[in-house]
Amino acid sequence: RFLADLTGDGKADIVAFGDAGVYTARSQGDGSFAFTPVPALDDFGHAAGDWRVERHPRLVADVTSAGHADLVGFGEAGVLVAVNRGDGTFVPRPLFVIPGFGAGPSGPFTQQGPFLPDPTVGVVQASGGHDRTVFHVGGDAALRLWKWTEGMPAWQQLVPGGGAGQARRFFVDPYRPSLLYLLDSDHVRRSDDGGATWQVDADLERMLTCGGRIEVDRGEDADGQGDHYGGILNDMQFDPADPGRRFAVGLAGAFTTADGTTWTRLLDTGALRGRPANCWYDPISDPADPALYVSFAGRSIVKISGFAPTGAEPIPAVPARFSDAPAEPRRAQVHTRDGRAGTAQARPDGRASVTFDDGRSAVVDADDLTPPDRTA
Repeated sequence: RFLADLTGDGKADIVAFGDAGVYTARSQGDGSFAFTPVPALDDFGHAAGDWRVERHPRLVADVTSAGHADLVGFGEAGVLVAVNRGDGTFVPRPLFVIPGFGAGPSGPFTQQGPFLPDPTVGVVQASGGHDRTVFHVGGDAALRLWKWTEGMPAWQQLVPGGGAGQARRFFVDPYRPSLLYLLDSDHVRRSDDGGATWQVDADLERMLTCGGRIEVDRGEDADGQGDHYGGILNDMQFDPADPGRRFAVGLAGAFTTADGTTWTRLLDTGALRGRPANCWYDPISDPADPALYVSFAGRSIVKISGFAPTGAEPIPAVPARFSDAPAEPRRAQVHTRDGRAGTAQARPDGRASVTFDDGRSAVVDADDLTPPDRTA
């Protein structure tokens, strides 16, 4: 048990490390204390974290120079700190701040770079391989983005900055650290210079929003599902050998580009109902016919293949079907402006799902279709 000022009011409060975590009792200034028998932190305890008195010292000290005491624990492999929020409460997850100084070996790892730029950072992506790996971190409460690589004295903030305001989602090419994408509050943006500057990727944004029919700022839980897959951009994949080949999935479907500029649709969720959650690109299993696997939240996985060779126009893929998919509604015979024939099913957004006579399919503007007995 310790006495320490938890709120910066100059009074000594009580801090106790118990079985279920850390308990506190606030000083009332008259020698009495206010105590609620609920842990202020569900960690640093015998049952909460497997901490042992004989092996793991736990102390109270102001390690942030903020004028109130934080919690410091010497664990098995290193030192953990629970930062005081300033009101006597603590961040829910103690930070592992440094290896060593623990009861046992520090493990087969060493700290990479300075301490994280914000204690609420929740996402890390690495790029560039083992030599001079570039680390990107984000997901904090303010939706910022930073990067660090060996030789940099501190984390460099990329967002806000360079034309971008927020990193609601960010995706780094794991093979080329100069290429990043992010979902901002108002646009889908791309950086080709490692995050120094950001530009709107208009073609990708057009695909992800169905030409503006879906709002860019749509929240990831806007439809109430609670799975965080309701946004326009949920995941991206990059080709390790071809820098132009990229993939993106979101609420509207799955998309690809062969040159990094012009995006085309691989899967339309208007035709194949579902909520694309994430994706994985496999160019290894069959190099002659690489595949993109797209997971649908709460359902299954779709495999999409038949991509064009590098530098060629992507080949439209036949939409995959789930085993529980309902039968197709009645369809009408149509011709497209370029002379292709097939059958079409109307969509509520002014487009039509067309299956061509050669077995391929696409989503086409209804104005571009004519009945067989009319000329284009």
